[in-house]
Parts: sequence; structure tokens; C-alpha cells
Amino acid sequence: MAASWLATFLLIVLFAIMWCDWKVQSAAMGRLYDEVYSVPRNRVGLLLGTGPVNIYGEPNPYFARRIDGAARLYAAHRIDTVLISGNHTGSYNEPAMMRAQLVKRGVPAAVIIEDGKGYNTFLSIDRARKVYGQRHFTIISQEFHNERAIYMARNAGLDCVGYNCGNYQARRLSVVRMYLRERLSRLKAVLLHAVGKQ
Repeated sequence: MAASWLATFLLIVLFAIMWCDWKVQSAAMGRLYDEVYSVPRNRVGLLLGTGPVNIYGEPNPYFARRIDGAARLYAAHRIDTVLISGNHTGSYNEPAMMRAQLVKRGVPAAVIIEDGKGYNTFLSIDRARKVYGQRHFTIISQEFHNERAIYMARNAGLDCVGYNCGNYQARRLSVVRMYLRERLSRLKAVLLHAVGKQ
């Protein structure tokens, strides 16, 4: 009997994860772009924060690709301003680290805004709307991240698109870890929205 209940519970959880994944992907359909010049022009690009080093102490490929993506969008005149939203806690400052690299890539410091209170994806979207008054902007991150961010943005009544910066990871374990983490993050996002928390 216990095994039967466990199997039923696991099936329900699996179905919920698959359904939430579909919900997130559906919300982003037609709003993600891989090519710079196909991205609709928006005044602001929201660059979602991440650190330059991964959990293995190696260079974080997501960091470099997001910097490259934001710099390309600016150079192609697809955005005028880069709003970097990430974690600034104590001496750890994602926006400042990303800003320094953007400047090295030729993005003028004057068009870069740092938001150090974007501790997670929801807060980054929410603060872009409430603190910086933005309702139309381009989200800059990896495709899997952009899908979830656009789901959140649309739930908030925002009109956003996403520029995909590439999902490359050198380690197979990192790919699996990212995939599992993202599925759980999508489940959490959909459930929180359902109960009015996001």
C-alpha cells in the first residue's frame, strides 16, 4: 500500500513539473530571440545578474555570454540603457562586476544602471517595473532563464522580450544540475503565482 501511494505521489509531482514547464515555455513563445538584429528595439535592456566564477571556481560561461549579449545589443542600437539587476551583499557585487566588463566591451558607463537588490529573478523583474518604471524592456540572459523571466514579466502585465545569450556549460554535471534546478524553479514560480505571491 505504501509503495502504491508513493508511486502515485511521484506521478503527481512529475506531472506538476511537466505542466509548469509547459506553462513557462508557452508564456515565452514568440518572445525570445537568438539573433541581435531580430530583437525588437527597446529603450532598456535588463541584464540579469550572475557571478564571474562558478561553484567549481572556474570562469562562469553564463557571465561572459551575458556581458557579450548586452554589449552586442547596445552596439546594434537595440537598447539604449543597460539595467544590471543582481545580488549585492557585503563585498559581493554582481552588478559592479558586470558593469566593469561592459565598460571594457565599449558600453559607456553613463548608460549603465546598477540595481544591487535583484536577489532573484522575480525581484529583478518586479524592481524594473516598480523602482525603475519600466513596462517594456529586453531581458538578457540564457534561454532557459529568459523563459522563466518572461513568464514572470507577463504575469505582472509587462511587455517584454528576451535575448538568448547561449546555454553553454563545459561540465556534463553542470548541465544536469542546471536542468533539474530550472525545472524546480519553474514549479515554484507557477505555484507562487497561483497563490498570489508572485
